[in-house]
Amino acid sequence: MMEEPVSGKENPLYSLDYFMDVARGDMGFIKKMLQLFIDMVPGLIVEMNNAYQIHDLSEVGRLAHKVKSNLDNMQISSITQTIRDIEMIGKSGTDSPQLAEMISQVQTVVDNVISQIKKDHTDL
Repeated sequence: MMEEPVSGKENPLYSLDYFMDVARGDMGFIKKMLQLFIDMVPGLIVEMNNAYQIHDLSEVGRLAHKVKSNLDNMQISSITQTIRDIEMIGKSGTDSPQLAEMISQVQTVVDNVISQIKKDHTDL
């Protein structure tokens, strides 16, 4: 079980460094990227879980690939390897007994990140 950090500043769940670099500090752009993450990633994870439920591993891999770039951009390091493993399992077409738990872990971390984003950026 992951513990919630006492403060987002001490143990950040995500980083805006990549967006700060790309946007050269344009907070309007950064807020759009955060909103896009909030709007898009949970749905992709639900789709990934649904694909797993019907044993469509290639779709699981395709969706994991989409999620991976979002996690990388937000520097969500706690599940960086997990999403890569999900993608690899999906693309290999060989089911793993850990796959359901791995998808669940990604979902939990993304939910926590979104909660933290909303606390950090109350205007979203």
